[in-house]
Parts: sequence; structure tokens; C-alpha cells
Amino acid sequence: MTTGALNQLLADLQARRVAGGVAGKPQESDPRADATAWTLLALRACRDVQPGSSERSALAVALRDDLSSMQYVDGRVPLSPNTSTAYWPTALACLAWNSSAAHREARDRAVGFLLGRAAGLSVPKSPYVGHDSTLVGWSWIQATHSWVEPTSMALVALALAGSSDHDRCQDAERLLLDRQLEAGGWNYGNTVTFGQQMRPAPDSTGAALTALAARRASRTSVDSSLDYLAEIYPRLRSPLSVGWSILGLAAWNRRPTDAEEKITGVLARQAVLGSFDSTLLALLGVAWSAASGMEASLR
Repeated sequence: MTTGALNQLLADLQARRVAGGVAGKPQESDPRADATAWTLLALRACRDVQPGSSERSALAVALRDDLSSMQYVDGRVPLSPNTSTAYWPTALACLAWNSSAAHREARDRAVGFLLGRAAGLSVPKSPYVGHDSTLVGWSWIQATHSWVEPTSMALVALALAGSSDHDRCQDAERLLLDRQLEAGGWNYGNTVTFGQQMRPAPDSTGAALTALAARRASRTSVDSSLDYLAEIYPRLRSPLSVGWSILGLAAWNRRPTDAEEKITGVLARQAVLGSFDSTLLALLGVAWSAASGMEASLR
């Protein structure tokens, strides 16, 4: 990926700030908390490999303020004003505010919410699923079961906020390891359904590996998942799968040598498929810059 391509990616994200936020795609006008936060993460991660202009610095300040305006008093940051129970973007907002002293109070309230009211439901063990359904992590929607991706993002956010030792984080690490598939990798969070072994997905696997690296989990506990991701990576073409695969492997010092070339190829597919969602563009920007994984690039 050339410097020009990275500049274009960041310029595309900057151009999508409309109506006080970052839209998911150019034609959309309603701000979304996840797109706003992901754009901030890309600007932060790319700061060393592609120093920002004064316009980008001003954009970062404005976007952090946008996120603050979306935050509820209890600390949650919902997907949109009309979806208060879809509070999974709170972890992304926490990450986006982490490096800003001016937004420390907002970040701390988000941390308090993640460690307090935000929790997946613990339900009795079921004979029809293969994972321990009593373990608690984080969910997509309030009062629902814990799943891999929201749990992973919360763990990364809390690690950067200095809350890794909290009991909730320790429980969530156990949850992720319990949801790891027998042959390696993760999917959205099921291992066995009605007696059938489920298959892994590269995006879920990359997110879980990113979180467990932030938790300093043992290498032996994830070796099979790293091997799965490294084996499937050459065949991946979608921005979601490529971005998270690079981040997951990089977090464990196995970043693919062709990562930049791979991202360049994915971006070129927009000429055929149309513009990618802002969250996907930003994910690719973070993956490009994160030589040692997501956590290290956002410090």
C-alpha cells in the first residue's frame, strides 16, 4: 500500500463527516457512533506512519466531541440516539477517547459502564450448545447473551484504560477461551449447536486474538487459532476478514509480510463493489499501521 493510497483512505474518511458525525457511507447523513469511533481509531493508529495535517488534527478533536455528545449520563454510547440498548459501541468510544486528556472523564464513564451495567446474560448450561453459557462477557444488545466480538472489543478497551485486573476482564478471558473452537479459531460465539461442530470465521478469530494478546494470554492457548488464521489468510478478499486477520496475527508477532499489498488489493475492489462502509475503511487503516497489533498502535 503506497503512501498515496493511505492518504486517500484517510481523505475518504474525512470527507464522510456529515451532519455532526461520520456516516457509514457517503450517501448517508445520520451519524453513527461506531463509524465515528472507528475513524478516530484510524487517525490515531496512522499517526506515525502517515503524520496528520492540521485538518486531520482538527477532525480528531471534532469527532471526539461528537462521540461525547452521543454518550448517555450512565456512560454508555449507543449505536444511534434511537437505539439506547445497542450499547456495544461504548468500547469503541472508550478506545477513541483513550489518548485524549480532554475526554478522560468521558472515557472513565464509559469504563465504569463497561465494568458495571454492561454485561451479557448468564444462563443455565444447555445440552444443545457446546460452550459454558454461565460465563459473562459483553453483548451486542442489552440483556442478551455474551458474544465474541463485543467481548473482545471491551477487553481491548479496558486493557488500554488500565482495568485489565478487574474481575470482569478475567471472567471475559475465560469466556473467550471457552468459546475457542476445538480445531482453532472463533466464530460469533458458538462452538457446538444441536450436536454439530461450528466453523470458525476469520474476523471473529482476529478480534479474539487481539483481545487475548491484550490480556497477555499464554501463546499455547491460541496456537491452533493462529495456525488457522495464517492458513486461511491468503484466500481472504473482504475488508472485514483481511483487516481483522492482519490485526489478530500481528498481535502475536505473526503479521503477514504482504499485509500492505493485501490491503491495497482490497481497497481497489471498491471500483467494482462500490464504496466500503466507514468502519471497514478505518479497520483497514488500523491494520495497515499496526505492525504489532491494535493495542500497541493505539497507545
